[in-house]
Amino acid sequence: MVCVDSEAVGHWAEVNGVPYVSYADLSQRPEVAELLNDAFIRVNKTLTEGLQLRRFVSLHKEFDPDDGEITRTRKLRRKVVEERYATVITALYDGSSDVHVKAIVTYETGEAGSVDRTLLVREV
Repeated sequence: MVCVDSEAVGHWAEVNGVPYVSYADLSQRPEVAELLNDAFIRVNKTLTEGLQLRRFVSLHKEFDPDDGEITRTRKLRRKVVEERYATVITALYDGSSDVHVKAIVTYETGEAGSVDRTLLVREV
């Protein structure tokens, strides 16, 4: 599972003429998936076969302290992520080509909402 860096990838998108309106839109663009894939191929060259990345999902939202997925110091809360994204983790290993997720999102105003998305599982 990957959460793209909105600042870095957003800058890349602007330089390369890739239009987007939100983080969710940017993270699901085919051009961004190709950028990630190229990065994973480079990383895989440095890893032994057993550690190489084979599949990935670009998440539609960043991990957020307000949603309990990371701490305020940006440390991942593994148990929360494992529970909240169990269907995504399963899809990465079971051969699925996509996965439907429903996420609870806490906005800056404190209000909560939900987002329904179908995310593509991509091969490296």
